Formats: sequence, C-alpha cells, structure tokens
Amino acid sequence: MKNFFLSLFITSSCVFAQKAAILEIELTNESLISGIEHFINDTKGSNPKFTQMGYVDVRILYYDRLAKESDIKHSYRIKDQYVSLDDQRYPPYYTCVNGKLVLLFIELDMFDDAHLFTEKSKAALDNKLKPFLNKIERIIAKDKDGNVVIDDPNFRDETYNLHGGILLNIFGDGSYEIKANK
Repeated sequence: MKNFFLSLFITSSCVFAQKAAILEIELTNESLISGIEHFINDTKGSNPKFTQMGYVDVRILYYDRLAKESDIKHSYRIKDQYVSLDDQRYPPYYTCVNGKLVLLFIELDMFDDAHLFTEKSKAALDNKLKPFLNKIERIIAKDKDGNVVIDDPNFRDETYNLHGGILLNIFGDGSYEIKANK
C-alpha cells in the first residue's frame, strides 16, 4: 500500500507540475569552462565542419559534493552535435563559450523525462540553435518512373555523433583531467 501511495504521489506531481523555462546561465566553474574551451579548440582544429556549424553537448554523468581533494567531484561527457532538438529532449540550461552554443544536460536527474519546458523557451532555444545547424531546404525524390515519393519542404541535413568527444573529470581540489571518450 505504501508503494501505491508513493507511485500516486510521483505520478500526480509530474502531471500537475508547472512547465519550466529553459534557462541561459553563466558558467562559474573555471575547470568546466577550461575543459569546454579545450574541447572547442581541439575540435575546430580536427574537424573543419565544427568551425562553421555545430554546438557543444555537455552532460553531467557523476557528481559527489563531498569529494575529497583527489576524488572525482564532477564528471562530464562533452561532444559536438549537428542536430536540431525537435525529436530530442531539451536541456534545462544553455550558455555560450568561445562563440559556440553549449547545451547543458543533467543525466543525474531521476525525473529528467518528466521535465516539461514552456513552448516559448523551447522556441527561443531553437532560434539560438539555428545558426549552428545546416539550412533547411526542400528535397524531392522520385522513383524510376518519375513519380514523387518524397517531397519534404523542411529537410535539414543533420549528423548525430554517437561516439567521440571527451570525458572531463573535475576533482575535489579543482584540478581536472581530460580523456578521450570512446
């Protein structure tokens, strides 16, 4: 019975939760800023496409507020992306670093799927994201008989990175290490 009431509470709190705005924030963690800047500079050097388009996807994977000096306090996965957010989850936060849009996702939030963002804040983030993506174009495909089989007026050539990027570990003393994410 106790589990029933817990389930009912969680469900009702998700259903009646107010929609939240996606917030633009200013990063204050110098190690995180340095890690993102390092990633942006390295990626621009190794991937010419990233100099003109793409954004940075940052996901916190681990957090320990009680970490000792040599223990990992934060762990982030950082990678470049080139896709719109139409069919993806939206991040709760975003910022800009070195002229690149940085989307900040929190993987640790157990109710992350329940976050509902206002349409106004999603539209605002979509507008900020547009300059970092390929342009929308009309695409028409015909079969061998000349019949139109695809007529998409909103086609966008997108690339989604499944692998790559870096892992940024920040220690309790503020130092950090960067590892390739495989």
